[in-house]
Amino acid sequence: MAKSRRKTTAAKAKQAKLLKKASAKNKRAKNKRAKKKAAGTKSGTTKRAGTKAATANKRRKAAAGVAAPKPAAPAAKTAGPRRQGIVERIEGAAAAVVDIFTDAERLHRRLEPGISSEPE
Repeated sequence: MAKSRRKTTAAKAKQAKLLKKASAKNKRAKNKRAKKKAAGTKSGTTKRAGTKAATANKRRKAAAGVAAPKPAAPAAKTAGPRRQGIVERIEGAAAAVVDIFTDAERLHRRLEPGISSEPE
């Protein structure tokens, strides 16, 4: 019976220490918000806080080693565009070279219409 009392008092002491740390952290956060308000800056997006009891429960569970429930996994992503193979890359490069030469030939004919490209 003495062991169980020691365990409970140790657990209570640990919990009190955690709550004391949490309250000190809350005080610092409140001071920070007050300073921002005094300076006239917006605090940005605010996160809706839970009740004190819910927050204390989360801390208690975290101290006890109980894992928080994990969020649901997102749906499977759809497959993106297929990667090009080496043959397709070569075909694309060859087509680009042909396009460049045809554009150059058209420009040449437009700038100098009297010169023919046929051999004499």
